Amino acid sequence: MPRPINSGTDPVLLLLSCREAIRAVLLAAEATRAHGAPFSATERHFLRQVALPVIEQFLSRIQQIRSEQEQQQWERFAAGPG
Repeated sequence: MPRPINSGTDPVLLLLSCREAIRAVLLAAEATRAHGAPFSATERHFLRQVALPVIEQFLSRIQQIRSEQEQQQWERFAAGPG
């Protein structure tokens, strides 16, 4: 069973936790919610076809933004005091 998702300040950590939890649900045929209800085929389809791709897009975009920010910092550093 997936571990509880802790709220933190880093969106990447939250998204990675969500992705891990969704994958655990999809891999375990007997996966149930905290109150014991099983996940339906429709819910599993939604997780696989919608939720996971959206999470992957968010992770990719955050990585791109962070890379761009790091590049800008290096460019400012290389330019010297200004």
